[in-house]
Amino acid sequence: APVSQASPEKTNEGDSSGVRGDTLAEFRHSVKKVELPPFDGEDPAGWISRAEVYFRVQGTTPEVKVSLAQLCMDGATIHFFNSLIGEEEDLTWEKLKEALIERYGG
Repeated sequence: APVSQASPEKTNEGDSSGVRGDTLAEFRHSVKKVELPPFDGEDPAGWISRAEVYFRVQGTTPEVKVSLAQLCMDGATIHFFNSLIGEEEDLTWEKLKEALIERYGG
């Protein structure tokens, strides 16, 4: 009998955390609608700033940042990015930011 009394209490606690979980899930769902903007070589500092906010909100891991950035390259920046990958096998987000500022200005 004491075990059955403890179970409903745990269930109630689980229910309340489930409510918090649902709210968090709704927040994450709404956040996922935000997209990382394309980068065409204009205003690299502005694009980097927006990308970093996006990465922070999405909880993006360092390993994924460069791949997401690659998907955003547009026009001639695609070729620049590919040449960077050729030169830097372990291209990091920090190295990519430096290269974008160096190539396209700050």
